[in-house]
Amino acid sequence: MASGLPIHKRRARVPRSSPKTVVFILLTIAGIAILQIMPFTGDYYLSLLKDEISGSVLVTRKTESNLMNATNEFRRDDSKIRRSNTETAAVNIHRRPPETTTEHGENVSLLIRPSPHSQASEPFPWDRDNICQVVENICHSPIRKNKWFYFFDDETSGPNSKQPSFSMPKRPIINILPGASREKSSQLQEQLCTISKVLNHVVVHGNHNHMLGEYYQRSLLQMHHLMEDYISYTNSTINKENEIQFYIHFSVDPSRKILDSHILYTMGLPFGNNVQSWVNVTETLSSCQCYRRLVFCGYREEHPKTNAVPSENDSQLTLTLIPDHSVRDNFTKYCYAGYLQKIHELETDGCDTWQDLRTSLIKTYENIYPHLNNDVAAYRKYILHRALQRVSPGASATTSNEKLIHQEWTIIGISQRSDRRKWLNINDTLSHCNDRYHTQRMVCVEVDVANLPTNFSSTSTNQSLTSVEEQLVLYRSIDAFIGIHGSQLTQGVLMRSNSVVVELFPWIPDRKHWGVGVWGDGWVNQKNHPTPMGIMWHNTDINEAGYYLTRESVPLCLNQSDHVMHNFSLDRKLPSYYHMKNGANITELEYCLQVLHENQFKWDGRDFNVGIDMINNFVRTFYFPSMEHGNFTKSSDDFMCNKWRQRGERNGFVLYNLWCRDDDGRLSAHHYYHHP
Repeated sequence: MASGLPIHKRRARVPRSSPKTVVFILLTIAGIAILQIMPFTGDYYLSLLKDEISGSVLVTRKTESNLMNATNEFRRDDSKIRRSNTETAAVNIHRRPPETTTEHGENVSLLIRPSPHSQASEPFPWDRDNICQVVENICHSPIRKNKWFYFFDDETSGPNSKQPSFSMPKRPIINILPGASREKSSQLQEQLCTISKVLNHVVVHGNHNHMLGEYYQRSLLQMHHLMEDYISYTNSTINKENEIQFYIHFSVDPSRKILDSHILYTMGLPFGNNVQSWVNVTETLSSCQCYRRLVFCGYREEHPKTNAVPSENDSQLTLTLIPDHSVRDNFTKYCYAGYLQKIHELETDGCDTWQDLRTSLIKTYENIYPHLNNDVAAYRKYILHRALQRVSPGASATTSNEKLIHQEWTIIGISQRSDRRKWLNINDTLSHCNDRYHTQRMVCVEVDVANLPTNFSSTSTNQSLTSVEEQLVLYRSIDAFIGIHGSQLTQGVLMRSNSVVVELFPWIPDRKHWGVGVWGDGWVNQKNHPTPMGIMWHNTDINEAGYYLTRESVPLCLNQSDHVMHNFSLDRKLPSYYHMKNGANITELEYCLQVLHENQFKWDGRDFNVGIDMINNFVRTFYFPSMEHGNFTKSSDDFMCNKWRQRGERNGFVLYNLWCRDDDGRLSAHHYYHHP
């Protein structure tokens, strides 16, 4: 069997060093000590030491199947270390002299003396369950045509004779297997490799990671559970700064960049203060980089089909890692697929994993951002003042001072985007909301993270907030958030307890011929289950509802009939998929939307209008039930579960996750889906 992936606990035996080798190592150490105390003659001794090292075998192992490993010795350049002031080790790879080759291949060697911070810690606890795949002691060199190779030292398992080959990012596949070509020692270029001071480099993949909702559900949720396991396993006695570096793998579109929201979410994980794009890091690498442990989560293994019998020396496996749908995690599998469960199961199960994630994120944010609550209070006043300036001079004059009590106000965020799915009449929506409801201490504000950061400064540090910081403060400042499916709604999980999130559903024609890929029906607007995005609020302390937009929301084909059938005989040329099995049979409206305006009408890119009735229905459903009778009074009875449910259905809302009081006065989460 071919071999190549150093899975945990499958390690090659360490070859014993000969007495001559031991003596030479001792002499080498002594030589380095002499260099440190004789600076004026250091260059002379260094040149002698280089010649001696280059012609000697420190730790040797014959390659198997003519495959090469990395070669020669570790040398610490003291002056470079002083300049960089980093705790890294360096691997200086030299050409092997011709006389070291044998008829069986090359003898290769590598002696590495890393700093204490470079030592690998105990394995991840999930290694044992094959949730993630692990590669240990591996380097990536752009100088060697972006090749990967293993290294070893006297404190690890010994040399590894197999060469890995990573086929990425052009294809969403990672192959970790022996190299196909034979490499001679003379082909190795002298280069300086750096061993990362971070012990564990974790690459996370999930389908559509570039979409925040997908990343939150497919990757972040599972990694949250895995990291909780890791903290418990290590007893919280680890050096967090140098413990873990996270990377996100965008396999579908490798050119995607890490968004501020990706950074914000990952910051909520233990050791998640810094996240990078895996593809970007590997593509832009300018020097050789080595990793003690490289962990791939969110991939599935594909073993090669072979009848070869493994030899006694084959201690590794050859694997192909295929990006999977999500990070596999038994803890969250049931809850993650909740939007596919039966209604009865969703309404009665005790799935609390989404609330656990939300609580953990907020707790971490408060720990790393000790002034968060103070800045939130100041930010609420900041956006209240800006909103009220747009109302009337009188309203602005009476509320724009420092005595503004922000706790008495309700701030509704209206989601806007700068590209796809734009809220076309958002200015009309904001004006109507603020003109009508500011007297009830309620305002609407535009939320577009693309416009962050603003000039807001922290009240504690007097420094302007970064885009990531302001995004967190912004969502902690609003009481409700309304937006079209997928339009920044995921950040609603950052809001305070008892906040409201409303997902606007795109209008879908009654007659549907072209499937969910075009219309989105059954995917982005289902009534009898949470939507795939809505499942992230299931059983959380956030109220989540859906609202259906009408035909008027689509500013396309407004004069076309939805009753008159289109005559295809008048069309000279149509794409083949429009000719259905029994002949095309669609209305003029469907023809106009799907054939003439396909790109503008697809649910994932469609711009939309929202009628002012939506805002009115929202306010009377969640805040002022008595608006139905012409006043703004409210009582505790209005928010009993039965009354709230009836009011929501009457005003066009599906109450997917609602915190309300039962008849016995108990407050709990309810799920009022529309049963078919």
